[in-house]
Amino acid sequence: MHRAGRCTGTRAAWGRWHQGVHCGNHITSHGLALNCCTDLTWFDHIVPCGLEGKGVTSLSRELGRPVTVDHVLQPFLDSFQEVFDCTLVFSEDAGERESRGA
Repeated sequence: MHRAGRCTGTRAAWGRWHQGVHCGNHITSHGLALNCCTDLTWFDHIVPCGLEGKGVTSLSRELGRPVTVDHVLQPFLDSFQEVFDCTLVFSEDAGERESRGA
């Protein structure tokens, strides 16, 4: 079953992904989390996105089977480009930056 919606009284939306927008001091910041096979116990120690009493889930938990980032990354990026009518541009591979110590 697919569930999605807005968090009442916030600027956040939720589904099998979580997207939040923070506005303060004339600055906006945006975030998006796509939890695939995340160790969710870490979220027991924080208030994710400042949303009291809201849980955190993952694709693996929702689907009842292991789901890796490699499995969902390309379909997610394709859908993101379609929904937001944009083209994502990557300046270089993140793995290359890490191996150079950047």
